[in-house]
Amino acid sequence: TSQVQGASSGSTTITLKGDFNVSSSSATAFRFQNSSSGSKTYVLNVGGSFNWTGSGTFTGGSSSSQATINFTGGATAVNYIQSAGTITLTNTNIVIANTPAGKTVTLNNNIAIPTSRTLTVNGGIAFSSSTIVSGAGTFTLNSGGSLTTANTAGITSSGATGSVQTTTRTFNTGANYTFNASS
Repeated sequence: TSQVQGASSGSTTITLKGDFNVSSSSATAFRFQNSSSGSKTYVLNVGGSFNWTGSGTFTGGSSSSQATINFTGGATAVNYIQSAGTITLTNTNIVIANTPAGKTVTLNNNIAIPTSRTLTVNGGIAFSSSTIVSGAGTFTLNSGGSLTTANTAGITSSGATGSVQTTTRTFNTGANYTFNASS
C-alpha cells in the first residue's frame, strides 16, 4: 500500500535493469508528477517485464511534462502484464527499443494509447490471438522492428480489427512480420 511519486521540480529518470513489479493498492501507486508545473521530462527505463498486479493507479506526466516508458536493456524477451488496477497513459509514450538486439515485448494484456500519445516499436512486439493495441493515439513499427501476431485478422491499415487498432498506425516496409494464427 505504498506509492512512488516524482518531485514537483526537475526531471526524473528511473532505470531498472530487471522487472517493474507493482502490487500496491494505493490509489496512486506510481505517479511521475505530483503537480502540473511544466516542462519536465519523466522516463521509466524497464529492462525486464512490466507487471502491474495491484489495484492502484499508474499515472505518467502532465500535458506540459510528458512521460516515457522505455523497454530497453536487460532481458531480450519480456512481458507487459496488467492484471488489476488502472494504467493512465494520457501523458505517457511507450518505446520498445532494440537494446539488446532482438528485444521483444509480449503483450499479455491490451494497451490503450490515448490521443497525442505513441507506442513506437524499434525492437519487437508480440500479440496473442486476443491482445490488442487500441485508442486514439499512434502505433509505429519502425524499419528493423518486428511484429508477431496470433490474431486471425492479423494487422490492418484502419478500423477496429486485428492486433493494432489505434487511430493512426504505421507499419514500415523494412520491418519484419510474423503471422502465427490458425483460422
